[in-house]
Amino acid sequence: MTDTAIRTAAARRGRYPRSNRSPPGPPAVTPAGHYGERRSVSTKPTTRSAASRGSPPPAARGEAKLQEIVSVRFTDEELRRIQAFAVIFETTPNAVIRDACSFFLAQKVGTPEYDEALRAYHRRTSEVVDVLNQINGTG
Repeated sequence: MTDTAIRTAAARRGRYPRSNRSPPGPPAVTPAGHYGERRSVSTKPTTRSAASRGSPPPAARGEAKLQEIVSVRFTDEELRRIQAFAVIFETTPNAVIRDACSFFLAQKVGTPEYDEALRAYHRRTSEVVDVLNQINGTG
């Protein structure tokens, strides 16, 4: 029987309180909350509905409906930090990751490093277009 199945069975027998908290175990915990309470970082905050947490979806921000689901592999430590941040600020881990990416991009775009990379990208794509035009006999 898997660890999850054992915990689920124990919860059904009333061994663990029925709540959104994880049963006792080794997961990392966030800093102490009110009255010294410690919560598992896997516990999602329940004080706000999912619709009101984090950044609004792209369509709600008035942006084009370009959306892509990506998969990113984080280390255990990175995940703990993301989840702890989400719990502390009553948001979701996805919102933390989106906001971090937005912040990173805002800090990088317009820098000399970015401008040089953009010029190099334009050179590469221009070279590809020239080659394709030669192949097709239109250049």
